[in-house]
Amino acid sequence: MNEIQYWTDIKSEEEMKFKIISHSEFDNRTENDVKLILEYLQPNKNDEIIFDFGCGTGRLIRPLSPYCKNLLGVDISEVILDSAIKKCGDLKNVIFKPLQNDSLINLENNSIDKIYSFLVLQHIEKSKVFNILTEFNRILIMKGKVFLQFPSLLKGKNVFHQSLITKNQLRSLTPRLEFYLKEELEILFEFAGIKILEIIEEETDFYVLGEKEKEIKKLNIVLRSPFKNEK
Repeated sequence: MNEIQYWTDIKSEEEMKFKIISHSEFDNRTENDVKLILEYLQPNKNDEIIFDFGCGTGRLIRPLSPYCKNLLGVDISEVILDSAIKKCGDLKNVIFKPLQNDSLINLENNSIDKIYSFLVLQHIEKSKVFNILTEFNRILIMKGKVFLQFPSLLKGKNVFHQSLITKNQLRSLTPRLEFYLKEELEILFEFAGIKILEIIEEETDFYVLGEKEKEIKKLNIVLRSPFKNEK
């Protein structure tokens, strides 16, 4: 089972609660996460479109909605997204969309002002995270900003060790958990065309504030059959 199946295989609200909502630590982070986003991303409620990548059940959507003109949330799991709609469906400035592909975002170029994503990218393999960063570059306006959370390998080494043990023992019952070095993040963001403005280290996490500084050209790879004769 890959990391996407862990979420897309959720078939019921009970299974959703077992996989994400039953962890009190997850909910306990909300107040601090909102505080960080407001402090560093500084959403403008007059004219900005804010994008929540991996919005889950709307944990951050509701408390942030008063500070945003428009807030867009996407998630890979239909069951989880339905829960977010039930929880935040009354908010007039919020739109939810299903994410069809974990590393391709169905939004227009240069259409988003700011992006945040917490407790999401850590569950995706690093090569796909780079693809996601290039997609963030594509959909952001020039000088648009991102504020993204990543687990620290050095400060979270005990959690990293425990995740290895848990993964080996429980396998498909736990999601992938990726840890990062600061130098890795600097390289990933540079190649994705996003300038790092600041890296905040808090407890066992990195919070990266970045700004789109240039457009990135993606390679269009054409696969050719080895059995087809070229003319």
